[in-house]
Amino acid sequence: LLSEFIPPQLEASLVCDLDASNWTMSQSGRRKQEFGPKVNFKQQQIRVDPSYATLPPWSLALIDNVEKAPHPALAGFRAVELGALEYSPLRGAAIAPHIDDSWLWGDRIVTCSLLSQCTMGFIKDRVEVQVRLPARSVLVMGGAARNQWLHAIRRETVTDRRISLTFRELSAEFALGGQRAEQGDNLVRIARQRIADDRTTPNKE
Repeated sequence: LLSEFIPPQLEASLVCDLDASNWTMSQSGRRKQEFGPKVNFKQQQIRVDPSYATLPPWSLALIDNVEKAPHPALAGFRAVELGALEYSPLRGAAIAPHIDDSWLWGDRIVTCSLLSQCTMGFIKDRVEVQVRLPARSVLVMGGAARNQWLHAIRRETVTDRRISLTFRELSAEFALGGQRAEQGDNLVRIARQRIADDRTTPNKE
């Protein structure tokens, strides 16, 4: 857990950009915005279109902060998917215990907390460990915490509006040297196209 990772000015900018976009209702009182491939995990099918599978330009500063952070937990991390979730106590927002898919998504899941804190529970064999996620912090889930422990956010721990931005990387199967490396390379290329364009476009004075 990296506290005070996101500068207040960047937090405000991210929230403004998100609220200027379209939130859609999700499960358990949450609202969402998703940027990345559409995946049917049960059938292991991936649908990709640049209109929705590309990371948004407003996420560039945060992605740079994450990928360039001098912390071993983030070494070599390369985001290909971004999921934004809004939690509001007015809707009783929560997220049920679960483990994220590991067929497409890699060993690390990076979650950035905006606006307010909450508590995430990690559950295994009737044991639950509570981890407080402060506003502007970044949580890197990997290893056993990502693959063996369920994680959840209970509605009673959401006391103010909170937005989470979760980045995912590709699994070894889709990475360089994996069985589906070519497909993975295409996913990366499409996901990061706008970021690449933004980095190569000269600033206009």
